[in-house]
Amino acid sequence: MNKTNIEYYAQIKGNIIHWYNTDIYNKKDIPKPNIKATKEQWQEALNINANYYNPETKSFEYKDFRTTDEKTEQEKSLKIQKAKDYLVTTEWVENYYIKHQLKIEAIDNNSSKWDLINKREEYKSFLKNN
Repeated sequence: MNKTNIEYYAQIKGNIIHWYNTDIYNKKDIPKPNIKATKEQWQEALNINANYYNPETKSFEYKDFRTTDEKTEQEKSLKIQKAKDYLVTTEWVENYYIKHQLKIEAIDNNSSKWDLINKREEYKSFLKNN
């Protein structure tokens, strides 16, 4: 087939869009029902990871099908991972804090180490409660 005459088709099953084009498939073998799309619509749908066809606007869109609970749980998981990552990457400051508490080596009141120590304490508390 001439590459300039390629036709694009979307078959939608739930929130998954299966794409077909006449460069790869014979038109008669493309499953029905389907929606004919332009090359630009096809490319944009791929770019945005479209998972929904809006029949009113005749456009492919990305739609978040998660429930409120699922979104909340994912946000919580991301916050937990952020806290864990912070604690791992700032572990080195813990030794300074221990030495300061044991009065072996003082941390100056203006030291930026206090910012790290305080943030670490916030994250530790957050993780204990979650």
